[in-house]
Amino acid sequence: MPVNILNLPDYKILRVEENDHDYHITAEIENAPTVCMACSSEHLIGHGRNEQVIRNISSHGHVGTLSSRCSSRDTQGQNCDRQVHVVRMANDALERVRKGLREQLTTKQCRGLMHDRFVLLKRERDLNDRERVLLDGWTQKLPRLGRGLRLKEDFSVIYENASSPQKALKAFEAWNRAVVPQVRGAFADLIRAWSNWQPWIINYF
Repeated sequence: MPVNILNLPDYKILRVEENDHDYHITAEIENAPTVCMACSSEHLIGHGRNEQVIRNISSHGHVGTLSSRCSSRDTQGQNCDRQVHVVRMANDALERVRKGLREQLTTKQCRGLMHDRFVLLKRERDLNDRERVLLDGWTQKLPRLGRGLRLKEDFSVIYENASSPQKALKAFEAWNRAVVPQVRGAFADLIRAWSNWQPWIINYF
């Protein structure tokens, strides 16, 4: 049985309004966040409340959220935001690799690869056995996709393993050398972003 009309246990329903076309549901989060969603720092400073309007097919929801600022982000020049943005660019690059392969695929293969794109974007550590077999099949058929997938994963690992700015720079240089010409165009924005934002990015480490 749903916990509430939205089936969201972490939200408290404040009111429900109905008209001829849809429902308008106002809800707020039950518990304030205790860590920064970007960098996991516990040093949060409250900044009041925000209201977000979410449309879902035939219903509108007004969700009240607590606005918090991470003091770690303040002192580090919002480096955790940059980290999230740059890592997301690696996913965008892989998407460009995938889309660039469409011309050599059949219509059925294109649809299958589009259906499986969310598995491509998952971290390697989060894959289940079925998803690993699925990706292995695609990368054997499409080596360029396999190269892009490897680069996406290896870029994320930089943020996990580099324990200092110097190690991060060295890891990025090794990663950059591994970007083969066949996919370099897809990763060009990411490489350019790292170069342009390098002083701020490496302060994350």
